Amino acid sequence: MLQPTTFCNIFCKYCYLPERDSKRKFDLGMIPILFQKLRRADLLGDRLTVLWHAGEPLVLPPSYYAEAFRLIKESAPELKVVHSFQTNGMLVTEEYAEFFRESGASVGLSIDGPAELHDKMRVTRTGGPSLAKTLHGAQILRNYGVSFSVICVLTADSMPYPDQVYDFFAGLGVSELGFNVDEAEGEYTTSSFDGSTRESFVEFLRRFFYRIEQDGHRMRVRELSQGVGVLIGGLFDEAVRSPENIPLSIINIDVDGNLSTFSPELIGHKAPAYDDFLFGNIRTLDIERIYENPAFARLNADIQQGVAACRQSCSYFPVCGGGAPANKWFENGRFDSTLTTFCRYKKQYVADALTELIIEAAERRRPEWV
Repeated sequence: MLQPTTFCNIFCKYCYLPERDSKRKFDLGMIPILFQKLRRADLLGDRLTVLWHAGEPLVLPPSYYAEAFRLIKESAPELKVVHSFQTNGMLVTEEYAEFFRESGASVGLSIDGPAELHDKMRVTRTGGPSLAKTLHGAQILRNYGVSFSVICVLTADSMPYPDQVYDFFAGLGVSELGFNVDEAEGEYTTSSFDGSTRESFVEFLRRFFYRIEQDGHRMRVRELSQGVGVLIGGLFDEAVRSPENIPLSIINIDVDGNLSTFSPELIGHKAPAYDDFLFGNIRTLDIERIYENPAFARLNADIQQGVAACRQSCSYFPVCGGGAPANKWFENGRFDSTLTTFCRYKKQYVADALTELIIEAAERRRPEWV
């Protein structure tokens, strides 16, 4: 993950990022250095996804990313590189749409459903609605033949409206959708979800998944497609492993060129015991020596203790793989801990909903002679 800027043009109420007012930008001159260091540390395979995120990436012009793409291609010509942007869509222009089309970059829009849900949390810097401008950006992308996926953040307010949310995204022509939940992370210290909302959350997912089935599976939902495979693997004790708790599986480079790893959401937050989750600047850091860094060693040890505790105590471990370190830190104040609200709503309750859906589908299709 490369953080091109920390600045964002809107002010979502559930945003976890600090420094959303800063207009610093990542120095593209560091890209050749970064890839030299990654190659030296033997961290490059034959394929790499570069996610431009942790701020609103389209604050910067298309020319910035054209130069970044060129430098990455020159620095690692042997790699198959996929560039991915997650954006609120409000700054999409015809110039940007043409850039996305020509470069083949992957585009994800952040949309939370109908206006009464989206505009309640995703507000402008003056507190106004943002959906209309996002949908205008989506239309520009369509006009240029640029496909996009959508991430929808669910809140407790979304729970009574699975049909309305489904109809909204179906009407928008969305074929790839992922659900997040409003998590207590970083600057956002409380979530609208708690233990009492389990039934409504599971029912929301069941109804949404049912609508997908009835509509001929025209919409692919991340939680459904990935979850079924994970459930089947779990039956054979093939536990997944989250890249968020594997060191250097995800490499995060902040706007100043500092390297972090594990959960990207940790970037920018203070934790003196772990050197604020930053383990050196790529200008001077030898990545292959990161395990010698005492702060990194402490963080990795605590995260792995938490994974081990999850394995021992949680029946959902095969479908989760030990949880997200950022959520353990922000919710429990410790990495060597276990259950979080994130675990419940992103892993456990999704697994419950899928299990019930599979059982119901099997019952409907069971031959009469069985």
